[in-house]
Amino acid sequence: VNAFIGAQPGDRVVELHDEADLGHEELYLVVRGAARFVIDGSEHAAPAGTLVLVPAPSTREAFATEPDTAVLAIGAAPGTPFSVSPWEARQLAASGLR
Repeated sequence: VNAFIGAQPGDRVVELHDEADLGHEELYLVVRGAARFVIDGSEHAAPAGTLVLVPAPSTREAFATEPDTAVLAIGAAPGTPFSVSPWEARQLAASGLR
């Protein structure tokens, strides 16, 4: 589970990536504001309250379209217990939390 904030319209709230190597699907919830998701090249508007489910290995990224946009991301490989991904381990290490 991760949360991302876009302070200004145009800020990236989900980096461009796929989950082909880990097989993760991800469920995003736009908690506040609004975002534009790009999934396998197709754009989708997502106002607050929108759920966006992205299966592996689809590419995905998202950008805030309103100020102070917050997006919650929940992901794992279907049918398996959660484990910290290499990306999450790098982010934790960079933050000094791990």
